[in-house]
Amino acid sequence: MKNFIFKDSKIVNNVETKENIIDILDSDFIDKLKKIKGYNEIMIQNDYINLDQYAYEYYHDYNKWWMIGIFNNIIDPFEKVEGQKIIRIPYFIELEYLIAENIANRELK
Repeated sequence: MKNFIFKDSKIVNNVETKENIIDILDSDFIDKLKKIKGYNEIMIQNDYINLDQYAYEYYHDYNKWWMIGIFNNIIDPFEKVEGQKIIRIPYFIELEYLIAENIANRELK
C-alpha cells in the first residue's frame, strides 16, 4: 500500500517526515475520503480557490484544506478558476469519523 504526505501543498512520497495529525495517508484513506456521501456545495466566483479559508469556515481548522482538495480532485490548491466553479465541502462529522477510524486502524498495526 502506497503512503502519501501532503507537504507545501503537494503530495510527496516521503513517509519519514510527520507534520500534522494525519500527514501520512494510505490509499485506502484517500479512497474512503473521496466516497463521502454528505457534503455542502458552494459556488466559487473568485479568481482562486482558497481551500484553507473554506476549511476554516466549515471546520474551524485551516489545516484541513487538503481534505477538501482530495474530495474535489484538486491537485493544485492555488488553481486559478475560470468563471464559476462548484466545490463540495464534506460534512465535518463524516471527516471526523474517517479520521478516527484511520487512527484506530494505525494503532492496530
